[in-house]
Amino acid sequence: MSKKGQKKKRPSEYLTPSADPSANVAQTDRCVYCGKALDPQAPPCLVTVRTRSFPVCGQACREGADAYVRSDRQRKKFLYLVLFFCAIAILIGSVIHDPSAFLYPAVCLAGLGLIFFPYPITSFETFFSCPIRRVVLICRIVGVILVILGVFFFAALRIFS
Repeated sequence: MSKKGQKKKRPSEYLTPSADPSANVAQTDRCVYCGKALDPQAPPCLVTVRTRSFPVCGQACREGADAYVRSDRQRKKFLYLVLFFCAIAILIGSVIHDPSAFLYPAVCLAGLGLIFFPYPITSFETFFSCPIRRVVLICRIVGVILVILGVFFFAALRIFS
C-alpha cells in the first residue's frame, strides 16, 4: 500500500485503457509538442501514446508529436545501445590505462547518438515541463558539443603526446 492507502499501480494497469475516455486524457494547459498555452475554448486536439492521450495545440503539432512517438518506438533502443557501447569503451579504456584511445571516440559516438536519436525521455509526462521540440533541440545541441569536444581532445592528445 502506498502512503495514501491505495494500492500501487502495476505496469500492466497503465497499459489497459480506462472505461472512462476522459480519464485517459492527461491534464495540462500546455501543448506537449511545442509548449504553447492551449486555448480552453478550442476543441481538444489529442495525440495518443499507448493508452493515454496528450493535448496539442493544433494539427501540425499533432502530426509532429505522432511522428516523434513513432520514431521513439522504433529508434530509442539504438540510442541506448550506443550509450551502452560508449560506457563499455570508457570502461575498457580505464582498465588498460589508456583512456584517450577509448574515451574521446566514445564521447564522439555518444554525441552522434544524441544527434541522430534524440529520444532520451522514457516517460511522456516529462513533456509537460519540457516539450518535445525543446527536448530534440537540447539533445542535438548536447550531441554537437560532445562531438566537438571529443574530436578536439582526441586531436590535442595525439598532437601533444
